[in-house]
Amino acid sequence: MKASKYIVLLPLLAVLGGCVSSGSMAMKNENTTTLQKKIIKGTTTKQQITQMFGEPQSRSLDDSGNETWTYVYANSQSNVANYIPYASMVMSGTQTKTRTMTVTFYQTDKVKTYNLSESQDEIRTGLFNQ
Repeated sequence: MKASKYIVLLPLLAVLGGCVSSGSMAMKNENTTTLQKKIIKGTTTKQQITQMFGEPQSRSLDDSGNETWTYVYANSQSNVANYIPYASMVMSGTQTKTRTMTVTFYQTDKVKTYNLSESQDEIRTGLFNQ
């Protein structure tokens, strides 16, 4: 009976163990609607953005002196086949969902514009995924 419990738990652990998140965890549940409620162009400040989302992953300046901050959140999940002996040799892979927010500020430190984009990528490996 104990052996059958482990047989059931092993695939479950493999699936749960195959998930990795990185970047700004504050971006995990954000979407266009939630950002519209939080960020008001011309009113929201750099300090408020930092309080809501933390420090940005990158900062840049345009030729007008406006600063742009970038926040990225990525979540990757491995295919179940990655954890099956020999199956991973013929077909395996990973799916990654990425959410990127850019916020551009006027020189007065207030939000000029912001943008949210999402992408989904899949990497396939193995003999049958060439």
